[in-house]
Amino acid sequence: MSYKLKENLELCIGCGRCEQQCPVEGANIIYKDEDGNTKIKIDKENCAACGRCISLCPQKARNYDYDE
Repeated sequence: MSYKLKENLELCIGCGRCEQQCPVEGANIIYKDEDGNTKIKIDKENCAACGRCISLCPQKARNYDYDE
């Protein structure tokens, strides 16, 4: 079984906890959505899928996506 991280950007408030504690530089992309809200999405090419951001996100905007 393999896994990768997925995000729900509707839940993301752009608090930055995931980006600040991520051990991989460049694994998060900070941007403004069409309404001007800060959001942080996963750069799937750089993400190590360690899961640290899952435990840090109070909004539960990140989780694992399992592939069998």
